Amino acid sequence: MKRSKRAALITTVLCMLCLVGLAACGGNTVAQKSDEELIKEDIATAIGTNVTKEEIAKGMREDAELQQLEQLGLDIDSYAENIAGKFEVNTESVKVDGDTAVATLDVLVPDFGEKADALADQAINKAIAGMDTSSMSEEELMKVFSQALNDALSSPDFPTTSTTLNVDYVKKDGSWQLKDPDSVKQQLFGLANVS
Repeated sequence: MKRSKRAALITTVLCMLCLVGLAACGGNTVAQKSDEELIKEDIATAIGTNVTKEEIAKGMREDAELQQLEQLGLDIDSYAENIAGKFEVNTESVKVDGDTAVATLDVLVPDFGEKADALADQAINKAIAGMDTSSMSEEELMKVFSQALNDALSSPDFPTTSTTLNVDYVKKDGSWQLKDPDSVKQQLFGLANVS
């Protein structure tokens, strides 16, 4: 009888050790990311950084009228920085179909409509209040105007609007890539509405 109690005790201890060992091994498995998760990560790194202040400024400098205004003192770099600061890209959904996928993005951008015009007018009127603008040069006026526009744009009250953008992905050599990165960049830049 002693032997069978001892054997039962040893068997129980061995079983418990095996269970503890199996439980410890279970924590070491690496979860594979789904295709949707991989695409969302790519959006966060690739698309989320496509509309930078440098790219917006570059696009603005390609516009002849804005080039003239910059020569008069419009601070395009500050303006572009404030525009870029209003951008926000959120992934609404990702639909995978084999080696292709469509990501639907919600893109928040500055809204340069009537409310923005009114906000800019208020900022300009505030900036020139009490100034003798008739004695100011074009360059001096443009600097005041530029600062007022940047103040309006950096205001938390500056309006934004949301728009939906569909982005195509393809799976090549086992990894997800934008189907047409240049097109996505152009679409995002177009949403900035700076030219």
